[in-house]
Amino acid sequence: MTSMKKEIWFTPAYEPSIISGDLTRTFRGALAPQKNNNYQPGNLVLCKFHVNGSFSSNAYLLEVLRAGEVNIRDLKDTDFNRSDMHSSEELLERFQTFYGRQYRDADRIRIIDFKYMF
Repeated sequence: MTSMKKEIWFTPAYEPSIISGDLTRTFRGALAPQKNNNYQPGNLVLCKFHVNGSFSSNAYLLEVLRAGEVNIRDLKDTDFNRSDMHSSEELLERFQTFYGRQYRDADRIRIIDFKYMF
């Protein structure tokens, strides 16, 4: 395992599912090197929870198990198992809110699988 000062953010609603191990996958937009979000297998990542621009005091350590890119149109229903999204449609809607631009089926996104450490 390698340790770098990387963070991954979620809304507080996901906290119980991350701790229990029910949530083990997330989807993210394009790499942004200035945000240090090039997650790689073995990375230890600080998981933080945000609401309206501020963070809760709770933070956890996650280990990245797998990180890869895929076109949205190539996602299968099973890709959403144990994730923070339920469908491609939800992903497209939420990504527009998160990233401030409209994503399309041909766009590439990242899938990050992780394990709660503590």
